[in-house]
Amino acid sequence: MIKMAYLKAIACFALMSISGAAYADIATSRQSCTDDQTSMVATAIRVAKDGLTRSIDSIKVSDDVGIARFTRWFGAPSSDAAEQVRQVFERAIATIDTQVYWCPLANSAELQFSGQDPAASYPKGAGTEIFLSPFYFSLPDTGENSKAGVFVHELTHQSAVGPTGDRASGMREAEVLAEVDPSEARNTADNYEFYVEDTLFGLTDSH
Repeated sequence: MIKMAYLKAIACFALMSISGAAYADIATSRQSCTDDQTSMVATAIRVAKDGLTRSIDSIKVSDDVGIARFTRWFGAPSSDAAEQVRQVFERAIATIDTQVYWCPLANSAELQFSGQDPAASYPKGAGTEIFLSPFYFSLPDTGENSKAGVFVHELTHQSAVGPTGDRASGMREAEVLAEVDPSEARNTADNYEFYVEDTLFGLTDSH
């Protein structure tokens, strides 16, 4: 069985640059969410914004708990490192309400969703739209890979927020990256997602 973290990484790399007539295929994925899906999206956005706000506060306070959390996901804190992470979180808050959210049932040439890809941002890098696959709505409301956490992950990929890459996939890889290459951890979407989820829910050590 392919792990969820790996599948999520596929989603983030799945956006393709396609020219010509195939480019119009993105329109087939611009499907409105149902009322139930819209309600779940609204809840996830509220939770994500709360998590981002609390994460920013945690960085500003720099108590023992906050320092340990920062070290876990971004390496040993410094003023420059803390400022970089804080700014990403602040830009994510400013951007989350400007997105257009779609709930496609069918694949498209640009998105290339597989059966368990939760979400993708489009256009790649610029990102003003977030496409939520049917699998997204089966994600948990709390913990690792939560609905809210996926929004944080996708937002940090956007050039207006990060942009981050997918240099690690899953909690264990993200923790190791923070240990061996903190600067890369601060440019990795999963590390931002897990920091917010850790702040909100507390994430069990993956070791």
